[in-house]
Amino acid sequence: MGRIRDARQHCMTNVFAAVASNHGVEATQVRALLTRRPFEVDASVVLTLGVLSVLIANVIIGGILNRFPMDAPTPMIVALIIVGLVLSAVGLLVLGVWTWLIELIRLGMGT
Repeated sequence: MGRIRDARQHCMTNVFAAVASNHGVEATQVRALLTRRPFEVDASVVLTLGVLSVLIANVIIGGILNRFPMDAPTPMIVALIIVGLVLSAVGLLVLGVWTWLIELIRLGMGT
């Protein structure tokens, strides 16, 4: 495990040195920025995906509530649980893709 950590550290040092050289800054400045993210970008990703999730869930849950009778709630509850699990899994996947896409745009990789 120590060899892997050392190899990673060596690779990261080389990458930071190359980025620093390309941008005319110190490698320590590049390393310090590794964990800093712009709040506005993260907030916009969370807010847009949150609003979209609420709208989609509202439509789907409304359909389930209209589909099942209220006097026999067991099938409706089971359907809501299953749909909730599926929507959660899909939401995580969409979050990953949406975050990746925003990062590509933000860093100018899509041009």
